[in-house]
Amino acid sequence: MLNKKTTDFTNIRRVSKDVIIASKNNKYGILDDNLAWVLEPTYKRILKSRNNDLLIKEKKYGLLTNKGEQLIAPLLKKKHVQPLKNGARIYSTRAMNGKMNYIHYQYGELFKPFSGVVFEANEMVIKIEHGQPTYYKNGIELNTNKLLKYITLFENATHIISKKRKKIKITDKRNETSVKIKDLIPIDFHKYGITYFKNNTQGIINYTGSVIVEASNYLSYTELNENLLITTSVEKKIYAYPLVSPKESHLL
Repeated sequence: MLNKKTTDFTNIRRVSKDVIIASKNNKYGILDDNLAWVLEPTYKRILKSRNNDLLIKEKKYGLLTNKGEQLIAPLLKKKHVQPLKNGARIYSTRAMNGKMNYIHYQYGELFKPFSGVVFEANEMVIKIEHGQPTYYKNGIELNTNKLLKYITLFENATHIISKKRKKIKITDKRNETSVKIKDLIPIDFHKYGITYFKNNTQGIINYTGSVIVEASNYLSYTELNENLLITTSVEKKIYAYPLVSPKESHLL
């Protein structure tokens, strides 16, 4: 015989572990697996997106975390939202193509809808339109088009990556040497190098400016046993790049 429990909620729908959408008195909230309210019924609707993210629906759309924290207030006309770590891409179509906007969870809308791509890297947001990057740090646009001055994009314990117009400078803080590169768009940095964007593809260079991975579609990478494992969906192969005493990458 099934155990019975009297509840005051209805319309339950599981999203993931400890995340259940439910309604009470015509308002929706979030339950955990013990059927305790993580978020009391507050919104007209809470919807599960294709990526298992939570969308608010009042008159317009917003975005929640799985813990019920509001990331974006219900001010969006469209529900085609792709959440990132620090903000969300907002698309005009269900296919998630065409013009796109970006809303930062802390700083709000940084720019108007455009045709292009957006990347995040720590506190940096990079907007690329017609092959031209614009960098936003802590919600403020950086002027990287100054004639005489390099503007710092990224910095870690050993290196500084800066930009002046189309030139990129990689400075080693340990010996104050630098390498300059042209026509390259840095979009992220790691202890093993810099991810760059080129012709709608991504690649990786090291801190001396040498190419580790040529720009390719759908690049992905992770670390394993002191190697950087690199894959692309085009070649469907895995390459290993040694992080200690680097040599040429080899096919696994």
